[in-house]
Amino acid sequence: MSKPAPVYDMPHRREAARLRLAAPAVFLGHDGRQPVTLLDVSQTGAKLVFEQPPASAAGFISWMDFETFGDLIWREGLYIGFAFDRPLPLKWIIETRHRSAHIAAEDYDSVLRAAREWVGL
Repeated sequence: MSKPAPVYDMPHRREAARLRLAAPAVFLGHDGRQPVTLLDVSQTGAKLVFEQPPASAAGFISWMDFETFGDLIWREGLYIGFAFDRPLPLKWIIETRHRSAHIAAEDYDSVLRAAREWVGL
């Protein structure tokens, strides 16, 4: 008789599915306002690329017609993990997905350049 496979209680890293995109956004922290690129977003957080590292540990991001507060939870160079203070409505994620299909080609080029830097090409 075979033994049942062991069950491991593996915590999930993310609370919500991510939408990958490359949308222009703005971060506002105590050190001022700066443009950022929104690389992915979920109901609970986002991954941002900054042009300059922010001095703020918390702030406000705005993209398309949406805005929310949150905390910077990790940093790797100019890439920042941003956790929202409150979960976003699912309709915001869906609308962001629909609108992101219309991002201009020149924005794509800058994100592609950032992605190449990220992997070291």
